[in-house]
Amino acid sequence: MWIGQGVDIEGDAPRQGPSQKNASYQMISPSYFETLDIPIIRGRAFTDADNRGGAPVCIVSEAFVQRYLNGREPLGLRVGVPAMSFPAGAPVMREIVGVARQVTMFPNEPQPIAQLYVPIAQNAWFFASLSVKPQSGSAEALLPAVRAAVARVDKERPVTRVRTIDVVAAEATSRPRFRAVLVGTFAALALGLAMVGVFGVLAYSVQQRVREFGVRIAMGAAASDVMRLVLGSAARLTLIGLAIGLIAAAALTRYLGTLLYNVTPLDPLTFMGVPVVLIVTAVFAVAAPAWRAARVDPVVAFRAE
Repeated sequence: MWIGQGVDIEGDAPRQGPSQKNASYQMISPSYFETLDIPIIRGRAFTDADNRGGAPVCIVSEAFVQRYLNGREPLGLRVGVPAMSFPAGAPVMREIVGVARQVTMFPNEPQPIAQLYVPIAQNAWFFASLSVKPQSGSAEALLPAVRAAVARVDKERPVTRVRTIDVVAAEATSRPRFRAVLVGTFAALALGLAMVGVFGVLAYSVQQRVREFGVRIAMGAAASDVMRLVLGSAARLTLIGLAIGLIAAAALTRYLGTLLYNVTPLDPLTFMGVPVVLIVTAVFAVAAPAWRAARVDPVVAFRAE
């Protein structure tokens, strides 16, 4: 479990209020990081020796090091953390023995949350969450064994809210996924309308220039020349629209940044991929008008006038 806590770092002046250093305080067992596949990038993980009789220790995340230590060596540095108890205990100075890979706690984090882990044997809480990883097979198949194991320890202890990590992730991202589906649906509709619009405009422009195309063909222009003329007109319209759209998108990124997860507002892949999709769309939209223009019969064109 995690609880937001103010922390004091050895050698730094204590701070209060908005300037106070805060971290998510998590009480974990020694096998926590291995179970959830969170690597320890510096130092060590907790061991069974990190118990109530051992020296107070903690592990911090990458965001904690980057935000609060200002380039100092984290290993061996001590951090003052209030003990989780009722009533709240006095701060305990804990030595940093490891740095864990940063974990995203919420889908819409504006910035990574500083995380601090302590051994649950040194600061127990009145309830806990149990994480179990199967060596093989599905996670759902472990449920009877987990319930039986808990019952062997305490038959009166209820086991509630049993969920797989996939279900937890799906619940945590349900709102962003709904917004993404909604935005994607409207984007697809907008793309469809754009295709219809490009097709309609070009079809109309071709119809208006039937006599011109008839004259060009009568004067010896090949069908490929007429098709190239139509495609060139479509390319100019498409490129002008793309330029306006990309400039507007770049200008609006400051407002869109809060709606994006793991994607930078000026994501190069997005800014290159979207124009490619729109160009391909425009090519398909103008294919029929260009084909019609290339097959104009000069006699029919003059008679139509």
